[in-house]
Formats: sequence, C-alpha cells, structure tokens
Amino acid sequence: MKKETMIRLVVISIVLFIGIMLEIFLVSVLKLGLVISSIALAVSYAILSLGKLDVSEIGYMYLWGRPIKIVDPGPYIALLGIYQVKKELKTFYQDELPAEPEKIYTGDGQTPDGMFLPIRIKFGQPDGTLKDDPYDQPMVVEVTPVVQWYICDLNMFRSTIGTVEECRKSLSDKAIEVLNDRFAQMSPAKALLDLAKVSEEYEKELRAETAAWGIMIKNAYVKPFNFSHKLNMSVVGVASATQDAKTKIITAEADKKAGILDGEKIAKALSLKLKAERENTKALAKMCKTSEGQIVLWINTYTEALKNAKYSIIPGSELFASVAGVKEMLSKIQEGAQS
Repeated sequence: MKKETMIRLVVISIVLFIGIMLEIFLVSVLKLGLVISSIALAVSYAILSLGKLDVSEIGYMYLWGRPIKIVDPGPYIALLGIYQVKKELKTFYQDELPAEPEKIYTGDGQTPDGMFLPIRIKFGQPDGTLKDDPYDQPMVVEVTPVVQWYICDLNMFRSTIGTVEECRKSLSDKAIEVLNDRFAQMSPAKALLDLAKVSEEYEKELRAETAAWGIMIKNAYVKPFNFSHKLNMSVVGVASATQDAKTKIITAEADKKAGILDGEKIAKALSLKLKAERENTKALAKMCKTSEGQIVLWINTYTEALKNAKYSIIPGSELFASVAGVKEMLSKIQEGAQS
C-alpha cells in the first residue's frame, strides 16, 4: 500500500478514535441519542471519503484546488471537504467534427438547441488538369474531419482545455483552420484525388497544435466530401447533357464519314461507267466507218428513243418514215449479201 494511502487511513482512524472516545465520554454525561448520532456522523464521513476509480477512467487528486497526484484505478480515500478527485474517461474519443451526424443541422434559419452547423469550406481554383471533372471548380463544400483522441494528462487537460465538450470545440476550430488553408489551394475534384495526402497533413498539424493540451491524437482524417443533393443533381444533369452532346458529335462525324465514303464509291462507279461508255463509243465509232456500223448506230439511236419515249410512233410521222427507211435499207443489204 502506498504511503499517501497509509497516511489517509491513519487520519481516518484517528478521527474515528476521537469520535469513539467522545462518545464514551458523552455516554456518561449525555443522553444515548446524542451518542448514536455522533457515531453515525463519523461513519458517514468515513464512507463519503471513500471512492473508486474504474480502469476505463483517469483521475487526479487536488487539495483545495491544488493538484496533488494521479489517482490509480481502484479504491481511494479523499477526506471529504479537504481532497477532491476529478475523473474523465481515458478511453478513445472518436469524433466527427463539429458533432456526430445526427446533431448536424443543414436546414435554413436559426440552429436548434443542441444542434451544430456543418463545416463549410471554400475551395480554390482548378489547376487545369481535371477540366472534364464537373467538381473541378471553386465552390463551398461541406467537409467532415474525423479525429480519434484520448486524455493522457488529466491535470494538463483540465488546466488548458477544461472539459471534453470544450476540447471538441477547440479541435473543430483547429480543423477548420488547418483545412481552410489547405483546401483554398485546390478544387474539390483535386482534393478528392489528394484526400489521403491531405489527411496525413491534417493529422500531423493537429498533433502539433494539441501537444500542450494533455491529449494524444491517435488518428485524424477527412471523410469524402458531402456534396449537396441539389449540386449532385446539377452535376449529373451536366454530365448527361455533355454525354448526349458527345454522342451527337460522334454520330454526326460517323454520318459525315459514311457520306464521304458513299460519295467516293458513287464517284468511282460513275468514273468506271464513263470509262466503259468511252470504250463503247470508240468501238462504235470504228464500226460507223462501215455501212453495217452506221446501221448499228441508227438502231441504237432509235432503241434509246423508243425506250425513253412516253408516246407511240404514229404511221406517217418523220420518225415512222425513218424507221421504215431503215427497214428497207436492211432488206437491200440482205439481198446484196445473198447475191
């Protein structure tokens, strides 16, 4: 048993002894009721001077406000009215700043009692590397820093911060200060890509800022940003419109290319057709030097005329006479060939 505990036990024993001796004296001169009251008062004082510190707690003893010593887990004696023991949990606090999600108020108007406004940070200008990202632009975004911490020196903690609630408020202020400086240099799109690096810097700076608070930062990071529903819908709309525009451009370019290819095919076909017609014309010209060739030329001419005509050949017309003349000429040629 430690020396301080022995001293307190001795003091209590002395007080109890004095009380008992006083009671013995009072038995002889006073009524029994007063004796019983004195005994009860002494016992009550001793009981109220006893305390217990759980293993999950950290405690510190004070003598009328002056820090004395750390209190170990287990039972302790602190004379009522003379010594005070202050306790806090020494387990980890895992806090989303400025408060847990159910206590964050995102509505309009005055903040209800017990609620907190989210941390909103103004992000900086884009650097041009993510120009196709809809979040690559300056905007105000809700940011949720997270910190895991515990009290390592209760006396220092109480003398610098005071309470757990005040510590959370101070951690929130420091987080805003650190992240404002960092995020003012980048867009939300860039910050999301560098979120792990930003979280490391945030944790490092938070450790340095809280070194004299009597707490230990175990872990700190920034959660992925909470973009508002309205902003997300706008971004989705822009992305959809952009995608539709790209689709139309691709379709138009495809149609244009297809048209060019079709034109090239048609031009090539016409070229081949013209070439074939030129070849046929040359052959026909050679034939036209002979009487048979001339007859073929006439026949072709009348054939095309009859093919494209939307009318009938009427006997007595010039075209009918020409056809009859050709028929007569053919008969004479045939007779000459037979002779």
